[in-house]
Amino acid sequence: MDKGNLVGMVLLDLQKAFETVDHSILLIQLKAIVVLSEVAVQCLRLKELILYKGFQVAPATLEDILLTHDDIADVGVIGVPDEEAGELPRAYVVKKAGKAITEAEIIRYVDSKVSPHMKLRGGVEFVSEIPRTLSGKILRKTLKLKAKALSKL
Repeated sequence: MDKGNLVGMVLLDLQKAFETVDHSILLIQLKAIVVLSEVAVQCLRLKELILYKGFQVAPATLEDILLTHDDIADVGVIGVPDEEAGELPRAYVVKKAGKAITEAEIIRYVDSKVSPHMKLRGGVEFVSEIPRTLSGKILRKTLKLKAKALSKL
């Protein structure tokens, strides 16, 4: 059996599995989304990277830099949609108790430590906590939903 036949069999098995589920998108453990339509089966890889004008920006890199600031307790970074650039990095910041820091100060701090494509052009939002899983991973999907809600205001 060649590779093409094997892939075809896997896709058919996925299609059979999908027919028993009542959704248009099936999330698989391997961090991939399989979209089944009448025309084709398409597999899309979920990504964490932010794409700014063709440059890849790793949110974890910006988070590590932001956590070195004395007034920041916790942080999460996501990409927010932009028509010209693709995505803009935005930071969600939890201030340390009793500390006063502004969006401008945070942006200046990051700008002094990163390349131009990694700047927080999407801005900074202050939140009371960063949503995390039980194992401690940042729930970026929740942050993206917050960003979407803010953009509708």
